Amino acid sequence: MLKKIFYYGFNLTGKASRSEFAVYFVIELILLFLALELSTQIDYSNYETYINLFYIDLILLVTVAPTLSATTRRLRYLNLSTNLILLSFVPFIGLFFKVFLLIKSKKLK
Repeated sequence: MLKKIFYYGFNLTGKASRSEFAVYFVIELILLFLALELSTQIDYSNYETYINLFYIDLILLVTVAPTLSATTRRLRYLNLSTNLILLSFVPFIGLFFKVFLLIKSKKLK
């Protein structure tokens, strides 16, 4: 499973199951809380803490692309339009949208 997560991190083709999307979602939440913690430690009068800005940007860069690709694959798995990925960029709606994708199951015919 871990090999699949690293391999499909930047792959937009295919489909993502609920468990695969959940792993990306949990990793994103953990890293975003880490970025939030780093942002609280920045002291603008002390230049040595500015390195935290670099770490925050690095965390965001590392989490955005794999999460967006997993979201696209999850939408494809649920037979929904991939244009719905734009909801991920709306501040509070994006979180609820990802939770919806996490909970939603595929209806069997």
